[in-house]
Amino acid sequence: MNTADFASATMLRLLLRGMAAQGLNPPLPLPEGARVAHQDKRRVVAAIVEQGGLATLLALAREVSHIEGEPLHQVLVAARAPLDFMRRWQRLERYIHAEHRVLIEDEPDEGRIRLRHSGPAPQPAESLAVLGVLIGGFEALGTQALQVWIAGQPVHPQADEATLRQLAADDAMRAWQFRWQALSPLPGRPCAPADLLAPLRWPPLALALAQRQLADPAAALRLAEVADGLGLSGRSLQRQLAAHGLSLSGVIAETRSRLAAWCLGSSAHGIAEIGFLCGFADQAHFTREFTRRVGLPPARYRQAGAH
Repeated sequence: MNTADFASATMLRLLLRGMAAQGLNPPLPLPEGARVAHQDKRRVVAAIVEQGGLATLLALAREVSHIEGEPLHQVLVAARAPLDFMRRWQRLERYIHAEHRVLIEDEPDEGRIRLRHSGPAPQPAESLAVLGVLIGGFEALGTQALQVWIAGQPVHPQADEATLRQLAADDAMRAWQFRWQALSPLPGRPCAPADLLAPLRWPPLALALAQRQLADPAAALRLAEVADGLGLSGRSLQRQLAAHGLSLSGVIAETRSRLAAWCLGSSAHGIAEIGFLCGFADQAHFTREFTRRVGLPPARYRQAGAH
């Protein structure tokens, strides 16, 4: 994981809040910004392992409720299923241009997925922290009877400290297998005001598509899937939108830009985080698309609003 990004800052807040909740001694204060130094992340991970062990690190990383309300949490727990969760995680890695990536090893079956933490030799404890966040995310989706193995060794729902230490010593911490029996999806939470689209004079079809995008801004609306859900062919959907000078991609981009503008003015989240929350491919894409539609880049828009 690239440590000069908002995802690492979010991870740091998760771990530090977990340390405080468990009565451990945090080695540094909560990061306020969207960036952290590489050594800070390693200091926190090392402090947890020293004070509580690897099993404690895994347990603290699972407590994703400690970052509830942050953009990273909002995007991931809006997933419809574990595979959707992993696609969102992989989009996060692309967004922040992460050095370390979580790869899906094979085509997942219902109730099973195999993963590998790849990249230039992540430390075993850092791999374990990422695994903990994934476990916590799967649990937040409502997966039932979740079981996890590292390199064939069971580590969840209960992790044995000696087993984890042996896996770390063998540098075998990067191959993960998940199994679960059922999924009981939890209700999502809207992240935008209901009247955000009120100023638009769009036809009902376009407004319905925009509302669908707002319900899960990071989701990718695909033409064939959307048209099928409306009982239309893709060509028919395109024609109906084109009759009003619109397109599906234009509706999506406008909706995401309006949501981003609202977030910039109503939250203290970092600009990169807002771009991720709103579904842009990366920060450069966010800046380019937002500037084209709003007339100011995100940073200047926020500054202008502040004044």
